[in-house]
Amino acid sequence: MIKTLNSKIPLCLALSFPFLWALTLFLPIKSSIRPMDQMLSPSPSHPLGTDVMGRDLFLRLFEAISGAVLPLWGVVVLASFVGIMLSAFFICLRKRKESVFFKGPIGLFEGLLICFGAVPFGILAFFWSYFHDFAGLLPLGEALFLIVFVRCYLSVQYLYLEDSKKEFWLAHKAMGGQLFQRIYSYGLLGSWYSKLIGELVFHLQMAVIVEAAISYLGFGVQEPMASFGNILTSHFAYYLKGDYQVLVFTCLFLMYTCYLPQALLLLKKVYPKKNNQWKVNTLFTF
Repeated sequence: MIKTLNSKIPLCLALSFPFLWALTLFLPIKSSIRPMDQMLSPSPSHPLGTDVMGRDLFLRLFEAISGAVLPLWGVVVLASFVGIMLSAFFICLRKRKESVFFKGPIGLFEGLLICFGAVPFGILAFFWSYFHDFAGLLPLGEALFLIVFVRCYLSVQYLYLEDSKKEFWLAHKAMGGQLFQRIYSYGLLGSWYSKLIGELVFHLQMAVIVEAAISYLGFGVQEPMASFGNILTSHFAYYLKGDYQVLVFTCLFLMYTCYLPQALLLLKKVYPKKNNQWKVNTLFTF
């Protein structure tokens, strides 16, 4: 019973997101600045109350999701795809006999990526904002793209080194199979699938947390754009006075948004990829 309930929680949260988003379009409320409506308590006209500038907090939190989180999630998905595909391409290129000339540059490129991947994302985002000479979503997205790209690239390299010595990989190679066939069927659609989906979920959650932290420190999304971080930091004086209304609702929405990517793990369990590692003959039908 508990196991079944836990498996349905991410799906319920994922389905609730478009419903709540549609609700913001039909509610007769605006997220405009109204100095006379500062810090109102929750009411039918303002479901979660208002913030320090009189803006509706419910709409403000959804603006943070649509204006800051969703673009960064798109960056994560794009960086993951590029990193995985480029890593698989370089693996095939390195193994070709006529590509001896490329082995040195590829090795140097991967060595630089390993050094780059050791840099904490928060430090990278800070210096990237300093390089751009302004804070905002653009430098944060660029830094996120770089770190996710590097992590996905190196993950595929590690998974290949781990699996390439296994018997079914060697058997397929001895039967004349192509390397890209093994990477595609045994790797991406086989034993690597669960690990790569797990990494994608982690990166999506990391994007939410790091964006909120960087924006809270003032190096991320700036006003008047909405962000979990700048919503929290703009009401710090009220926390000291014991008014935790904005803090509680913002943290709840932050946890809700972080948990949404867990729906991907649920889909992975509902629609699992079959293990193709022993189906050697099927690879010759490509």
